[in-house]
Amino acid sequence: MLKLNDLGFSRDIITETIVTTYNFDNTPNAAPMGTTLLNSQMLILRPYVVSNTFANLKARGVAVINVTEDPWLYYSTAFKEEACGKLHGTFRKASVVNAPVIKSADAWVEVVVGRIVTPAADRAEVTCKALRIHARKKVPQAYCRAVGATIEAIVHATRVKAYLEKGADEEVSKLMEKIKYNRDVVNHVAANSQYAHIMENLARLIELWRKNRESLC
Repeated sequence: MLKLNDLGFSRDIITETIVTTYNFDNTPNAAPMGTTLLNSQMLILRPYVVSNTFANLKARGVAVINVTEDPWLYYSTAFKEEACGKLHGTFRKASVVNAPVIKSADAWVEVVVGRIVTPAADRAEVTCKALRIHARKKVPQAYCRAVGATIEAIVHATRVKAYLEKGADEEVSKLMEKIKYNRDVVNHVAANSQYAHIMENLARLIELWRKNRESLC
């Protein structure tokens, strides 16, 4: 029987996942989210309190935590306006809980929500119990640094948007340096690849956010 540790979850380590829930109108919702292991059966999510994911977790009490190394899935679920309908057909219903599963995920955990607390003004802490763990048999692939670098840049970009809205210019500058480093890695090892294309899209999005902020000033 699979255990959470078998999927790479570990105490005191934040693992990147994609959390899927159903919205109030029963359409699938997906969002990248850091996940932490609490114990052999429990995981902790920390969604923003203004997010659809948090609203769905409170309303429905269930979710699926998807494990994937596909940068495109992180990009398209983090910046849904960029997906332009390309996520259609990406999901199917989970077998145990009333939540969607990403069909192409390497593994997924169907969970039920336990305790919800809000230790910070902008984020909640949601404890979830694993009801079912599933993993695909996957052929090993040679490691490419562009995969991790692209996912890392996507995570940083989501924070850039939030900090721009808050006017936290110093934090934005720090994140932009990290994104530049990751973009350099991608351009070095995987130029003209899907990873480079995602990095170009991130640069375009960030520039758009900057212009929108300036227009409001």
